[in-house]
Amino acid sequence: MLEAPVTTAGSLYDRLAPGTHERWIRQRETPASAVSRGAVADRRHRPRRRGGPPSDIRASRARCGSRRQLSAYIFLNEQGAMRGILPDQWALWSQKTGRKVDLRPMDWAEAQRAMREGRADVIDTMFLTEERSRHFAFTRSYARIPVPVYAHRSLGGLADVDGLKGFMIGVKAGDAVIERLQRNGIDTLREYPGYEEIIFAAKRNEIKVFSVDEPAAEYYLYKHGIAGDYRQAFVLYTGEFHRAVARNRTELLHEVQRGFDRISSREYRAIRRKWMGATFLLKGFLLHWAPWLAGLAAAVLLLAAGNVILGHRVHAKTAELRRALADIRRSLDARLHAEEETSAMQRQLANVQKLESIGRLAGAVAHDFNNVLQAILGYSELALGQVSETHPLRNVIEEIRKSALRSSNLTRQLQAFARRQPMSPQPVDIKASIEGMSSLLCRLL
Repeated sequence: MLEAPVTTAGSLYDRLAPGTHERWIRQRETPASAVSRGAVADRRHRPRRRGGPPSDIRASRARCGSRRQLSAYIFLNEQGAMRGILPDQWALWSQKTGRKVDLRPMDWAEAQRAMREGRADVIDTMFLTEERSRHFAFTRSYARIPVPVYAHRSLGGLADVDGLKGFMIGVKAGDAVIERLQRNGIDTLREYPGYEEIIFAAKRNEIKVFSVDEPAAEYYLYKHGIAGDYRQAFVLYTGEFHRAVARNRTELLHEVQRGFDRISSREYRAIRRKWMGATFLLKGFLLHWAPWLAGLAAAVLLLAAGNVILGHRVHAKTAELRRALADIRRSLDARLHAEEETSAMQRQLANVQKLESIGRLAGAVAHDFNNVLQAILGYSELALGQVSETHPLRNVIEEIRKSALRSSNLTRQLQAFARRQPMSPQPVDIKASIEGMSSLLCRLL
């Protein structure tokens, strides 16, 4: 079990402005935050010392925006306080477990010595190697860190580890990359106390090739203005961050792991968003994806130009189709109007033909009816010649004769309608006509 309160002790080297001295800052916090590479949990509080070598904090994949920051995982602010992902995670671990933690970043070699000598409980941001597994027990990994090889832009042909043979390669003392390179037969190594010392040596042209964790390399190359002079030749391997304890302290290892397991995925994401946000290693990203991005941009431009040209063509064709549709519409309207006129003329012709047929029928009927009326008129006149003025039937015969005359006039009108006789309008005495029909109307009404 961890002794309460658990103190995490250590030191962090923080380089000041060029030309000034270096300082080794020890920070004590309760509850504490995360442990950086070289940060260990110690039972004793150790006073602040000055004059140590420059810092060496393993950075995360995402590079911090401020130039004062060494990493999104852990860095010192202007007041010398530890900030970052790991401090927040350790602070949350302390809340979940109820254990107070004293977190102290240390130089990497010193941190490992403190662990081996029993002056510390836990070491964080440690890569698992065969040699280290003999001395430490490791928790599950919680982050993946690329470890590339960087070469001066004037050098070519460094595509894999075999191409490194014969070159002096800058590495950090105690780093896991030393074991990896030596296992591949690379023994021309020059060790430096920290990553920033390697970048200084590259800037002074002491070395042309070096291996530094990608986030730290990106930060220091940009910080010291030589990012354009060096390129990432290849990624030697990808390491994984672990937390480790002494090999014989498995109970402590399980307690540490259980404490971090109590932190939810949402809490982990919140911490990462707080310190990493949407930033990323722009230079490495662009170097790797620049050809693809250029091709994509060209394809987008070609597609946009094609869309503009196609849009103009579609607009022209659409206008042409609209004109054609308007012509067709006008043609259809004219055709419909002509069909309507034709239909009206056909109806009129049918009506004329009907009237003509009726006229023929009326003329024929009037002709036949007129022949009958002539017989009636003839017999009525003969009867009048044989009847005296005082005879009671004389008035009846007179009415027969008048009716026959009126019917004869009617037949003449029908024949005029049937165009069998020419029409000759004449003035009519309406009063006399009505009085002449009074006796007939009186009998009918």
